[in-house]
Order: sequence, then structure tokens, then C-alpha cells
Amino acid sequence: MKLMVLHGGAGRWESKELDKALSVLRRAAEIGFKTLSNGGSALDAVVEAVSFMEYSGVLNAGRGSCRDLAGGVSLDAGVMWMGRAGAVAHVKATWNAVKLARIVMEGTPHVLLAGDGADELARKKGLPPLEVVTGEVNSDTVGAVALDENGRLASAVSTGGIRGKMPGRVGDSPIPGAGFWTSRLVASCSTGYGEAIIMAQPCRLTSILYEEKGLPLSKALINACEAVKAPCGLIALTINGEAAASTIADFMPIAIARERDIKMLVVKRGEALEL
Repeated sequence: MKLMVLHGGAGRWESKELDKALSVLRRAAEIGFKTLSNGGSALDAVVEAVSFMEYSGVLNAGRGSCRDLAGGVSLDAGVMWMGRAGAVAHVKATWNAVKLARIVMEGTPHVLLAGDGADELARKKGLPPLEVVTGEVNSDTVGAVALDENGRLASAVSTGGIRGKMPGRVGDSPIPGAGFWTSRLVASCSTGYGEAIIMAQPCRLTSILYEEKGLPLSKALINACEAVKAPCGLIALTINGEAAASTIADFMPIAIARERDIKMLVVKRGEALEL
């Protein structure tokens, strides 16, 4: 079974912006699912899908990232699969932060690199330089989860943070358990108010509620969102092909990709949808 779920960020969306986001999400879902269909791993799929969202300039990630109080841009990203994680924070050297996070996971002994060290690694690996093309989006973190035909799960997230943040601020996206999490049974990623998400660890909590407490996936997601007590959205899927999304923010655009089918939805505040 091959399956992907993607989100474009939870928050306040104007209708015109939402239409653009859904268009980007559809194309990202097509790219990610094509990767799966061509024999790529779940990790390959989520990285390619999130990379496209970073490149689009439409969403708050990569080239579309928002600016801090000093007018600068810094990126955070994370990936996880097969019991390993990689993440980067306060990246300024490349827009392709999610591929840099994968490099950290696969090519270093570390989980998280930040600042100058992450930037030097990006330059060493020849990743494309950071070029911001919008910086005025209302969305939040973007993310994707995938299940490949070998029954392996992966998650990936990327963000430009929150508009008007203090220079040096790092949110939840590069923190395993908070911004993203993948166990043997469940993959999830979050979006929303990073400081509250860091404290509540909703992605790790989703796994606990589903795997250890036996809650249905949709119920696990809404409980995990509510534990944040601030704007938050979650997507998740399981090794059995269950998929769900929930948010306590105003809106969260999502895409679900299965064989010969890509479905676009907008999850609304308080909803927990089985996909």
C-alpha cells in the first residue's frame, strides 16, 4: 500500500491564499506519490514533496518564508524514518532546508544542527542558496507523511517560523516529538504555534495515544491538538493505511494521495477527519 498526506500550514487563511496553497499541495502530492510509484521510499517521497513546497514561494517554508523582526529569514526543518531523525534550525544558507535535514540524518552522527554549522554543511553539499520570493504568507509550517509499499513510514516538515519572530528564534519543526515523529506504527507532523507545540509534544503524544492507549487515529489527533492549548494542526497515517487530520486553528489545507486519486480538503477548527 502506498499513501501520502500533506498539509500547507494551519492558521488564518484568506480564500485567495487558500486556493494557491491547495494548488501547490496538489502538485506536491503528485510529485511525492510519483516518487513512491517509481519505487522510492517513504523518506524519498516526503522529502521531494516538502522540497517542492519550499521551492514554490507560496507557503511559509523555503523561498516563501516569513521575515523576523530584523527583516531576516531563517529556516527550520526535520525528517524522521526507520528509527532515525535529522533536523536543522536557524538555516540561512539554503531554501532547501528539508534536504539539509536529511543530510544531517544520513551523513552525520547528529540529530540537530543549527546556525553556522548547518549553513556550512549546506554549502559543502551544494544545496541551492536561499532566495526569498514572497515572505508575506499567512500560513504556518508545511509537512508530509508517507507510507511506502514496503510498509515503511516517514515524516518531514519545513518552516520559516512565525512572522516578526526575534532573530535566533527556533520553533517546534526541528524538534522530534513536537514538530514531527515516526514510529514503526505511526507517522505524524504538526503545524501551529511552535512554543506551545514544543511543550506539549503532540506528535509523540499521538503515537502514545494510538499505540499504547488504543485510541482511534482521529481521536488521538484531536486529543493531541487540544493538549497544545494553542493553534495547532496535525496529520498522521499508520502502517495499516489509516490516515487522519485535525486542527484547532481556523483552517488547514491538506492533500491525500492514493493510487489514481489525489483528494484536496480544508480541515476546519475542531474537526478530526478520517481520510
